[in-house]
Amino acid sequence: MSDLCIQYEEEMVGAGHPTKPDTLNRLALVETDLDGHGKLRFLKVQTQAPATDAGEGVIYTRLAGGRPELFFRGADSAEEVRLTSPAGPGHLLLPRSLPGLLPDDQLSAENDLALGAVRFANGGAVAWGHFEAWLEGVAWRIRLEAMMSSGEAASVGLTLVYQVFGPDAAMNPVKTRWQASRAYGLGDKVIPASPNGHYYQCTTAGTSGATAPTWPASGAVSDGTAVWTRQGNGMISLGEYSLTPPAAAYDRFDIDSGSLHIPAGAVAAGDRVHFGLWRAAGDTHAGDLIVNELWVAPVEV
Repeated sequence: MSDLCIQYEEEMVGAGHPTKPDTLNRLALVETDLDGHGKLRFLKVQTQAPATDAGEGVIYTRLAGGRPELFFRGADSAEEVRLTSPAGPGHLLLPRSLPGLLPDDQLSAENDLALGAVRFANGGAVAWGHFEAWLEGVAWRIRLEAMMSSGEAASVGLTLVYQVFGPDAAMNPVKTRWQASRAYGLGDKVIPASPNGHYYQCTTAGTSGATAPTWPASGAVSDGTAVWTRQGNGMISLGEYSLTPPAAAYDRFDIDSGSLHIPAGAVAAGDRVHFGLWRAAGDTHAGDLIVNELWVAPVEV
């Protein structure tokens, strides 16, 4: 578009009248700069979410917390989705893919190299992962795409456990779960089989009891002939989430639940989170839970 002038020809439209190419040229100038690049778009700040019809979607700005934030609304006036965060403009509230899960020392889920997935066997299995938080004031939801190795209409139990470490703190979580009737040596460290946010060190060597002790928030507790003393913060459990996957083998489905998210306020930007996914030992589905993809999603609550 080096020459933006159009010559008028009287025999076409009469002197002084724009031709069709001239009209198109002028329209192009409205949409682009002289170098052919698109012009900046200015979004009017809305007072409320604009209405949309079927097949429409709109990106717009609206005041939130005293300043303009970016929103999206889908067809038929769907619920609006906030695209920026109170942490500051440009921080998108989008899921981020997580690397593969790490094996557990006691009851590990298996890396299935053929499928490129992690396989949680029936009867209970555990795998670990981690991420660094990049926003403030949000919950952190672990989302999965999974499938089952066998087809049946039966439920699967899954638990998310986690521990938060500050940006400069040593990341050394205690992940060994207490076991019944086991010999423990002085200095051994465990967390309860149902994590309670603390870890414990063996301060008197001995053999654990047939049932778990009542784990204290401070001090020591006897366990068979062993004694445990509370030492510091440990894994926190969010409780068991029960789901019924599709009744077909290798049929992919999403796991996306509020039962699998770390609550808002528990994690600050820059914190590192170590988390575990535990399949329940007693769920009723005979097949393996196969995790194909894993994301962490910041969620406004």
